[in-house]
Amino acid sequence: MRRALCALVVVAACGENEHRGRADFILAPTSALQHTTEAGGTTSFYVSLSARPDHDVEVALHSSDPREATVAPSIVITPDNRPQLVTVTGVDDPYVDGDRSIQIYLTAPGVEDASLGVIDEDDDRAAAIVTPDQGLLTSESGTRATFTVRLAAKPYDDVTLALGSTNPAEGVPDRASLVFTPNNWDLPQTAAAIGVDDAIADGAQPYAITIGPAASADRAYAAIQSLELTALNADDDVQAIVAMPASGLVTTEAGGTATFSVLLGSQPTADVTVPIASSLPTEISSSVAALVFTPDTWNLAQEVTLTGLDDRIVDGDRDVTIDLGPASSADPRYAGLPGGHVHATNADDDTPGLVATPAHGLVTGERGLDDHFTVVLHSQPIAAVTVPIASTDPGEGSVYPATLVFSTADWDQPQTVSVHGIDDALPDGDIAYAVTLGPASSTDPVYAGLDADPIDATNLDNDTAGFVITPTAVTVSEFADTDTFTIALAKRPTTTVRIDVTSSDVGEGFVAPAQLVFTPASWANPHTVTVTGVDDLLADGNQAFQIVLAPAVSADPAYADIDPPDVAATNVDNELAQVYVKARPLLATGESGLQATYRMRLTVAPTAAVVCPVTSADPSEGIANPAGVTFGPASFGFQTVAITGIDDALPDGDQLYTILDGACTSTDPAYAGADPPDVRAVNREND
Repeated sequence: MRRALCALVVVAACGENEHRGRADFILAPTSALQHTTEAGGTTSFYVSLSARPDHDVEVALHSSDPREATVAPSIVITPDNRPQLVTVTGVDDPYVDGDRSIQIYLTAPGVEDASLGVIDEDDDRAAAIVTPDQGLLTSESGTRATFTVRLAAKPYDDVTLALGSTNPAEGVPDRASLVFTPNNWDLPQTAAAIGVDDAIADGAQPYAITIGPAASADRAYAAIQSLELTALNADDDVQAIVAMPASGLVTTEAGGTATFSVLLGSQPTADVTVPIASSLPTEISSSVAALVFTPDTWNLAQEVTLTGLDDRIVDGDRDVTIDLGPASSADPRYAGLPGGHVHATNADDDTPGLVATPAHGLVTGERGLDDHFTVVLHSQPIAAVTVPIASTDPGEGSVYPATLVFSTADWDQPQTVSVHGIDDALPDGDIAYAVTLGPASSTDPVYAGLDADPIDATNLDNDTAGFVITPTAVTVSEFADTDTFTIALAKRPTTTVRIDVTSSDVGEGFVAPAQLVFTPASWANPHTVTVTGVDDLLADGNQAFQIVLAPAVSADPAYADIDPPDVAATNVDNELAQVYVKARPLLATGESGLQATYRMRLTVAPTAAVVCPVTSADPSEGIANPAGVTFGPASFGFQTVAITGIDDALPDGDQLYTILDGACTSTDPAYAGADPPDVRAVNREND
């Protein structure tokens, strides 16, 4: 321990190595190290030596308790003594063991040992999880209402939860206790509340089922407080339509739901029909228009689901009354009986906003290159909205039209704005500018004065010689499929510019055309180069080669001998069994529903079906369809996967996400477990 503390002192105060002939570790930081968490949270520090070594030094790392935090087994410090990053990762356990202190030890030949303390924060809590957590309905005729209980974390010993009632004259649990062990702590156990008949016409009476206190040798669970599960016992001695809960329900305009239950207070002599109606049917709808109770089912609670409806208007949260009754029945006691009201709130999900797509990255050019974007409103206004559009630098880019007008009817119809690059005849390079939206004018107060973030744009200079190549890498296969890229000149030449195009390995791929010719008239038109894969009949794996773009040949001195960058290419082998994914480096989807596609196939016919799952790492940004691709011995060619952008209604900008092409399953050993490459995508923002 003394040597570990010395390493910390070297970091904090020592100006030179105190141990002659031996170096010290220098750790940064040496104190106030951030905690890790059992949820996988990490922290890190840098390691170097107090003196430069003359050869690589391998530093062994280990955690004093790998069950709480882990670290890589080693790092290597090179002779340049550049600090090396060490990351410590918290490990989750199911126990309520509190925050734990761990030491990270560092050892290396010729270096004083060192250690650094880390705290792994516990994410477990001792608690009972009850479902549902309120609103049980029982009746004096003995109606039961079930609930489940499980523990929130694994105990070290058995935990006994006592069950009781705050009013045994109205309702009691069906058992005295529940016992959880370290083996079944996370398995829900079912219990029930049973209504008790008091023979008194006292109406529906509230009570609660108590859960706890706990008895356990595990101190964390022995200390938990008891819970109360609210319940209502319906009187069977009066005529009543009982709803539970009668208030506090919340739905959302995004389709969020809430439920309540209804039963009768006493047995009728004939069927009883209870109509259900919403005071604002444009805000909340009911799953049923009426409930029917018979003399046999009067005490069986029937569930009503309320669903929030989206009106697309920024009208705030709306309070809605659900009316029950009056009932209709041949039983005179229930005929015309009012059922009261259930109160609910529909939460508004609409916010005002100007939504531009794309939200950034516009590109114009001095050679006449235009770009465009679309604008819609984020919610329906109650009056027309006028949005001014302007360029922050009209000398680089202009916009048309200068204003957009959205009505209450076409507010969600995209309107297009064109952005035109301006030629300033100056060799000033590419110039950044922006397009502004707003402030809007409207008699709708939520849109009056509203604006959006400027859309960044770049105007490409045409007064400097150069080449525009898109994309810079292509992929083909030995199935002779093709991929393309384009080349254009960045500046108008004074005479013809010729570029020879060749493949560095014609045994893997060839190109067409072999020569590109740009004239003063066609210089700005992108010329397409097609790359085709070649089958070499060799099991040589995927082969990389280059599409070589020779130095330009031109009498224009600005372009003469300028060598454009080569384009990287890959030819996928079809003699080795693999899953070939053909996709652009970055696919683009949009929150407005914009889709992108890519293709998958097997390179060799399988002997059995091959199923490859396809999922999104972030379904809130984009989803894939289908959710899996299935290949067969006679159908292993290209299949298309579509990616659709998801609107998250958040102004979070363009979001990168990954489509996960998961490990395939098959009884064909060549494909069992084959993991095709994932696909990267960006979801364009519309908020």
